[in-house]
Amino acid sequence: MSLRSTYTRLGIALAAGSLVALAGATPALADDEWDPGTGDSRGSDNGFGDERSDGRDSDNGFDNDGTVRGRVDVNGGLALRNSPHRGSRLIRVARNGEIVHIYCKAWGESVNGDSLWYLLSDGTWAWGPARFIETFGSPRWC
Repeated sequence: MSLRSTYTRLGIALAAGSLVALAGATPALADDEWDPGTGDSRGSDNGFGDERSDGRDSDNGFDNDGTVRGRVDVNGGLALRNSPHRGSRLIRVARNGEIVHIYCKAWGESVNGDSLWYLLSDGTWAWGPARFIETFGSPRWC
């Protein structure tokens, strides 16, 4: 066996070992013990804007920052991604029933026959398919 093929095999073995070690460490690195808690990160209300300072109820679905509220409606949670395509990088998973804040909407990959996606602004900007988000108003276009 030549010296060159020995080094090639050694390099491949080291690269494969590094990938295995990295793949094993990735879940540990991702688990920084972040607890999303319950409810909405924007305050103690239920996310539907029914607690106003002037005593009136608001049911138009819009928040003061121009976002539209929505509720995740899919068992097992909804994968939120960095672009409006199912193959894009996973940002986080929204729980079923979670209230989300929709910044805008855009066309993307079709999910169960629906090509509309929402850009969510809940601390991390992430895209979710509109098919699984019930809205309380009509989001603007991106």
